[in-house]
Amino acid sequence: MFSRTRSEATLSGEINLRRDHFAADSRAIERRVKPRLREPFPATVRGVDTDGRAFQLHAELGNMSSSGLYFRMAHGVNLGEELNFSIKFSNGISTGATAQVLARVVRVERGLDGLNGFGMAIVNYEFV
Repeated sequence: MFSRTRSEATLSGEINLRRDHFAADSRAIERRVKPRLREPFPATVRGVDTDGRAFQLHAELGNMSSSGLYFRMAHGVNLGEELNFSIKFSNGISTGATAQVLARVVRVERGLDGLNGFGMAIVNYEFV
């Protein structure tokens, strides 16, 4: 279902095209090798929660890089679970590309506000 070829667009390419969105005055020390975008990409998320129930919901990604993403939702999901994302990129003028992304939960942050934060490692993707 997911494939990647050299002739197709890449997540690294999408991230690099948007480097102007990074804060130039950021004083935080970045430990990650891949740059992150901190803008709200709209996404549809599908998966199975901790109770074994399938879900689908609309969400906004908190940040994204070519190797991972972060988002929050009310559902609980187990570490190691894989979720499917449909992510819309916008070029500011018209609708941009859409990526189908398969990602694995590598970090769970329980929020006091009822939302859980999820650090996800991208397993595979395909632009559609």
